Amino acid sequence: TDPDMTLSGSNIYSVSENLLLKWLTINFQRAVPTLAYRLTNFHDDLRNGLAFYSVMVNHWPTLESFYSLLHKPCKLETHYQENAQSVLDMMEALQLPFTISVEDILEPRPRNMLVFVLYLYQTLPQLIPKTSVKFSGILGQTSTKCIELSNPSAKPISYSARLEGSNAFKLQESSVKLEPKSTCNFPVECTPQTSKPITGRLIFSSKREGGAHAATMVFSLDCLTQSHKPIVSVNMESKLYEMNTMPIEVANPFPGDCEFTVTIEQEMVKEVLPEEEAEKAKRNNRPTSRNQNGNKKDKKSAAAAAMLVEDDETAPQYPNAFGVDRRMLRMKLGERALLNAFFLPFELGKHRLTIMLENEKFGLFVYEVIGEALLPTPCSSLKIPCDTQNGPTSKEIPIIYPNLGLDAAKKLFLEKHPLSKVKEQAELIRSAKEMPKEMMYVIESTSSLLTCPASMIIKNLPGKGIKRAMGLDDEEPSGKDTTGGTPQPDADKASNGGGRRSSVASIEKITPKNSEMFVNNKDVAKDAVAGGVTPPNTLVVTLHPKGPGMYPGKIVLKSAVDVRVVDLEFVAT
Repeated sequence: TDPDMTLSGSNIYSVSENLLLKWLTINFQRAVPTLAYRLTNFHDDLRNGLAFYSVMVNHWPTLESFYSLLHKPCKLETHYQENAQSVLDMMEALQLPFTISVEDILEPRPRNMLVFVLYLYQTLPQLIPKTSVKFSGILGQTSTKCIELSNPSAKPISYSARLEGSNAFKLQESSVKLEPKSTCNFPVECTPQTSKPITGRLIFSSKREGGAHAATMVFSLDCLTQSHKPIVSVNMESKLYEMNTMPIEVANPFPGDCEFTVTIEQEMVKEVLPEEEAEKAKRNNRPTSRNQNGNKKDKKSAAAAAMLVEDDETAPQYPNAFGVDRRMLRMKLGERALLNAFFLPFELGKHRLTIMLENEKFGLFVYEVIGEALLPTPCSSLKIPCDTQNGPTSKEIPIIYPNLGLDAAKKLFLEKHPLSKVKEQAELIRSAKEMPKEMMYVIESTSSLLTCPASMIIKNLPGKGIKRAMGLDDEEPSGKDTTGGTPQPDADKASNGGGRRSSVASIEKITPKNSEMFVNNKDVAKDAVAGGVTPPNTLVVTLHPKGPGMYPGKIVLKSAVDVRVVDLEFVAT
C-alpha cells in the first residue's frame, strides 16, 4: 500500500509528531464533524480548544455537557479565553495531574503543546473501561458486586475511588490500599431508582503516598432493572363464586412526581411439586402427599377424570377473576395511594394478578396479588343419623341441577366487577349463562370413611319429570292402587325389598336452610341401597363407621362447568 503522506510527507514534523496530529484530527472529526478540520501544527490549530475538547469527550462521554459552553467559532479574544478555561475544567473533572494554564493555551509554544498532547495520548486510553460490571436488581432493592484488585508489584499501591453517572451506585469506601503481592475485593452497591437502564463509571486513581504509582483504572457499571419482578406481593382468598375486595397501598418508588398508567395481567398459578417428593412418589408408584384424597381412586375414577377433560374443551369460558378500580394514578414524590383489587373466582386454585404501573419518564414497577379460590359455600348441609350395629350406612343425597352460587356470581360480576366494563370479559359471562343439559361430575370425598361413586351425571329434568324420575308421586302414598289394580306395599315395606319407592323428598325442598330437617325425616331419608336403581341426580354416600360418634366430611363434585360441595355429618349411635 502507498505510504500515508500525512505522516511521512512533512519536512517539519517527524512521523511520531504527525501521528499525534492525526490522532487529534480523528478525534476532532468524530466529536464535532461539522466543525472539524485537519490539524497541521501544535500552536494556532489548537488555540480554540476544540481539539482538546474532542479528544477528552471521546474517552469520557459524560464531558459532553461542556459542549454548550464552548464558542464555535471563536470570534473574540474572550471566546478563546473561555474555551481555554473549559479545557482546564474538563481536566479537573477527569482529575488529570498535568499542570497547564489558560495562557499556555492562548499563547501556545509548539514544544509545550507537543508534550501536552503526548500526555493526553498516553493517559486518556486509561479511561476506557477495562470491563463492565453488570447488575441485575429489583426496583428499590440493593445488590452488591465485588471487584477484585491485585498488586503484582513489590511496593504498596494506594487508590482513591470515585463514581460518576447515576446516583443509584454507591461505594462503601472511598480509598483502598493494596499491599505488595496482594489482592482485595472492592464492593460496589446498586439500588435502582428507575426501571430504565442505569449506567455509571468507577474510577480508581493512583495516590502518590510513597509507594508505587499505578495507572488509572476505570470500570463501567451497568444495571438492568428487572421491572417485571414484583416489588410487593400480597395474598388474598375467596370462596369460589364469591367476591372479595382488598385495598392495596401503592407507594411511588421513583425520584419524582409521577402519573402512572395502570394495566393488569393475570394467570393461573401452576403448583410444581418438589423434585424429591415427585421422585419418591414415582418410585413408590403412588400419589404424592399433596393429593392424598385421591389415592383411592380406581380405574373408573381415572376414566371419569379423562371424560371431564374432554368436556372442558366445549365448556363455557369464564372471565378473569381479578379486576382493579383505577386505570390512572397520580402520586407525588414519596406519596402513597390506594388501589382496590376485586377477586371473583370461577375456577378453583391459585390466581396471580400482576399490576403494572408505568411512567413515561421513570419506567415501570409491578405489584403482585396471589388470590386463592377456596371450595364454594356448600349447596346443602346434611346431618344424618345412623346405627353402627348395622355396619356401613348408605344414604341418597339429591343434587339439584341449577348451581345457585354460580348463577349469583354471574349476576354479581355484571353488576360490580370492574371487568364488566370490558366488552370481551362481559361477553364471556353472558355466553356462559346457559348450562349444558347434562353435566359429568368427578366426585371426591374429604373423609376416608365416606365413600361414593367416582362420577355422576346431573341432568336438567323438565317440569314434574323431576319427581317422577326420582320415584315421587304428587299424591300421598297409600296401601291401595288408585287405579283399581293390585294394592301396593307401603313405603316401609318397599324399602325392604318390595316394590321400589323413593326414599327422598322433592328435590326442590333441598336448601342449606332446611336440608338437616329433610334428612332427619324418617319418611324421606331411607336407606338408598335397599334395592332398585338410584334415581337421577342422586348421589349415594356410604359411611364406614368405626364406632359411635360424629363423622363430618365434604363431598366435592367437579365438572367442566362448575364445582359443588355437599356438607355431611353422620351421627352414629
